[in-house]
This record gives sequence, structure tokens and C-alpha cells, in this order.
Amino acid sequence: MEVKGLQELQPSLVKYDITKLCFNSAGNIVIFWNAQPQGPESFELWSAEISVEDAEVSVEGHTVYQMWGKIEWSAAVLKPDPPLLHSCGVEVLFAGSVFA
Repeated sequence: MEVKGLQELQPSLVKYDITKLCFNSAGNIVIFWNAQPQGPESFELWSAEISVEDAEVSVEGHTVYQMWGKIEWSAAVLKPDPPLLHSCGVEVLFAGSVFA
């Protein structure tokens, strides 16, 4: 699976690395990625929830099926405070919904 458009979520990203791609209970795609917004010595864990819908597109007389996504929300979910002295990353092993 190819994920495009993370640059649109945070234009100041110097580097990003997808660490987890999963679905939530609403059927939306949830992406977690390691970001270095301030350069190689910084670190934040970001997440985005993307709702998807099927779309039929005609390309040169052929019907092509695509999945289109809408970003429902995105934000940093982990920002070490104080900032880490060395660059690192986080591996997201499990993601689940929490209802309060």
C-alpha cells in the first residue's frame, strides 16, 4: 500500500517514517509516523485519521477504482518534554480506541 500526502499534514517535516498503519472501529485508516520537525535532533510521534471512500474514475476509456481519503484530524500525539538530546524513533506495536 502506498500512502501519499503526509507532507500536506505537516509541511515543515524534515523527515518522516511511517511506523504503524491500521484501521479504527469506524473503518478509518489511522497512520502513526515518527517526525523530525526541527531537524535531525528533534522527535515527535504524529498520528492522522483518514476516512476513505471508493471512487470510480475513467482513464482513457477504462474504469479505474481508487480509494479517496479525507483527513479527519492529525496532530502530534507524543512530544518529549524536555526534548531528547539524541534523535530516536518509536515503534507503535498496538493501537486501540479508548472511549470515555
